[in-house]
Amino acid sequence: MGQRRGLGVAYAEPLYVIRIEPSTNTIWVGSELDLMAKDLVARELNWVGRPPVGPLACEARIRSRSPEAEALVIPLPDGRAKVAFAEPQRAIAPGQAVVFYRNGEVLGGGWIDGRAV
Repeated sequence: MGQRRGLGVAYAEPLYVIRIEPSTNTIWVGSELDLMAKDLVARELNWVGRPPVGPLACEARIRSRSPEAEALVIPLPDGRAKVAFAEPQRAIAPGQAVVFYRNGEVLGGGWIDGRAV
C-alpha cells in the first residue's frame, strides 16, 4: 500500500498502490487522495488490561514510525474493532499492526484487516 516506484504505468499525476487482491493477482492504483482513509477494522485484538465494552477514545498508531493519531476504538462482535480516526491516515495496509495508546501507555492492539466499509 502506498508504493509508487516500479509500477511501470505512465499517467498525468503520480499513482500509488491503493489495493492488492492476491486471489486474482490484481493491483489497484490511484492518486494520493485515494490512499487516505478515516477508519479501519482490526482483528485478533490483545489488551493490556480489560477489553473495552464500549467506544474507547485513545491514540492509535498504524506504523512504528508514524505519529500517534487521535482515534475512537469501537468494539465489534467476534473480537474485532472499528478504529475511527479524527484525521484521515495514509496507506492503511491490511496485515500491519495497529496499536492503541493513552498518555504514552500501550492499551492494546491488533492486526489491520482493512478499511472499514
